[in-house]
Parts: sequence; structure tokens; C-alpha cells
Amino acid sequence: MSRQRKLQIVLEVLIILALLAFLVGQVYTEPERQAPMAVDFGTSGNKGVSFGSLAQTQGLTNMSVSFWMYYNAVRSGDYGDVVSQYDDAGHGWWIDLVDYVAPNANNLTFGINFSDTDGGWKLPTDTLTAGNRYHVTITYNRSATTNDPVFYINGAEVAESEVSTPVGAAATDVENLVFGYGGYGGAGNGTYVILSDVRIYNRILAAGEVAEIYNSRDINAVPYGLVFQATFLENGAYIDRINGAVGTGAGSPAFVPDTILNWH
Repeated sequence: MSRQRKLQIVLEVLIILALLAFLVGQVYTEPERQAPMAVDFGTSGNKGVSFGSLAQTQGLTNMSVSFWMYYNAVRSGDYGDVVSQYDDAGHGWWIDLVDYVAPNANNLTFGINFSDTDGGWKLPTDTLTAGNRYHVTITYNRSATTNDPVFYINGAEVAESEVSTPVGAAATDVENLVFGYGGYGGAGNGTYVILSDVRIYNRILAAGEVAEIYNSRDINAVPYGLVFQATFLENGAYIDRINGAVGTGAGSPAFVPDTILNWH
């Protein structure tokens, strides 16, 4: 075979390959990657997101809840739920920015239902102030009424005080996982924050792991024991990265760019 014929064959093969690549490109186009966002509950009204009843987040003996938040404004009244999984029948736990024991007080609080008396703990008033961004982690073991939660703000442990000592057996939290308005959708239970990277673990995070999440700003940091991690996308979707659960918004919360976290 002549050299000229060999070159001709090579060119014909290249042309065929180019045509095949073009045809494949017409059939399949890689979907546009959705930019990760944060969800903004504004400074008024009763906005929230519900992921419904999730078996993987319910009944955890050991739990850690972690999230980034920008504190838009302090609201008056009681409740002010940030992340919660409870109802008004006394089942579950909640994290508030308004002291449920002393309404109108600006306290980060954690509460959990027990059969006789609920447990409640809080940080000193105005530990968190409006106009600032915080990383919050709370860990808790519900196996004994003598156990206290551990609060972390921006990767460092902060001393809490007990405002209600739990008595009885821990109630089963079979209710919806909710951000924003109260776990049972009660009017006026909204809170004024921007939320991002909400996580729930089925174990107690160590202090070093909490610091790693805070310092790295990496959504892939500390994956062990992670049973829920919320992703908010620019197309208006609320997605659990771990199990694919889809959340539903109420009250028209807004989506804003997530400018602090490393999404990759």
C-alpha cells in the first residue's frame, strides 16, 4: 500500500470519528450544574422548609446538628425555630433563637421532649447578635436525663445553662424535619436567618471534628455518621445530599448565593 493511500485512510478515519463525536453531542448534552445556594427566611412573616418525616433522622440516641446561619434580625415573642423535628403533642426536639422559657429573650436554645418534663438548655442572652454569620453545632445524648447537650459556636465550645431538667423517658421524634417555622407549622414561629449546609449526624461529633467543619468550610468534611445534609439549589430545589429527600418551601423563602462554603 502506498504512503499516499495510508494517509488517505487515516484522514477518512479521523473524519468518521469527528462525525461520531458530533452525533453523540447532539444526543447527549451534559446537564448544567446547579449552583449551591443558601435559603433566606427574611425579616418578617412565617417562612420555612419541610423535608417531611425522615426515618434516618428520627429516634437518634446520639445526635449532632450542625448548620451555618446568617442572623438577619431578632424577632419578638417565643419560639423562633431554626431547625426542629417536633410537634405540639410533645414529640421531638428543636433549636430556637428565641428563649421558649422567657419569651422575647435572644437566646440560642435546645429543647427536647420527655414524657414528664421537657429538657431545655440555652446560651447566655445575646451570645449571637443580628447582622453576623455563625456556625452552630449542638450535640446530645438522650439516653439519660442527666446528660446535657454541648453547644459550639464557630468551632469552639460555649458553656450552656439548663433551664428545664428532663424527667421521664425521651419522646419519640417521628415528626417532620423543618427549617424555619415551627415543627408543627404554627403561625408566628418563624425565625429570621439565612441557612446553609444543615447537617444531622447519628453520633456525637468530637470537638476537633466540629472545628474541622467550621475551619474547612468544606461540605464534604467529616462525612462519617452523616444521615442528613441539606443542599439548596438555584433552581429552587431543597435536596438532602445523603438520601435524596426533597424539601417543600412555605411562605416563599428566598434563595441567595452561598458565598462562604467550598462546594465541589
